[in-house]
Amino acid sequence: MQHYAKTLAKCHAPRAKLHSVPVAKSLSYHDLWNRSKFDGYRGIAVLRGAAARRLLDMQGPFARNAFTTVREKSMSNKKGFTLIELLIVVVIIGILAAIAIPKFANTKDKAYVAAMKSDLRNLATYEEQYAADQNGKYFSGTATNAAAVNGFTPSKDVTITATAVNGPPPSWTATASHALSAKTCDSGVTVAGVISCT
Repeated sequence: MQHYAKTLAKCHAPRAKLHSVPVAKSLSYHDLWNRSKFDGYRGIAVLRGAAARRLLDMQGPFARNAFTTVREKSMSNKKGFTLIELLIVVVIIGILAAIAIPKFANTKDKAYVAAMKSDLRNLATYEEQYAADQNGKYFSGTATNAAAVNGFTPSKDVTITATAVNGPPPSWTATASHALSAKTCDSGVTVAGVISCT
């Protein structure tokens, strides 16, 4: 037992304090274990390699019971999700996605329609300014973000087609489309003087 105490202290000099404590021959294994003052579950958790084999070679019931207890505790700490729990999470995420994605797409489409309506209102201002300078005549043309017509430039991805009506009285109509939307808007086509979208 004294030889074991010296060997144990040598293997665990940073953690054990047996090298500074005289060990009597009558010292029991349990007392030896308590005096070792290892970290973890009575030192088992810090034993590695040959030191662990030396401890188990003692064939002591206390060592084997302690080692078994540590293994059981380490195995019980390995927790995870069950298959049912993972499936429930996946189903919940799928339901939320099915609700959120259509609403998000609808919100984007509303933004595209708002951009087309805004461009048609701006076009009305340019048409009236042009008519004031051209004795009541309105201009025609197709305007995009890259190609302006008489100074009018629509929003990105919006195409405006203006058509002058000679009259009498002279007037104009216009249609607007968006590259990312299936809807179209018009001014004066569906209802005279009114912007409407379909």
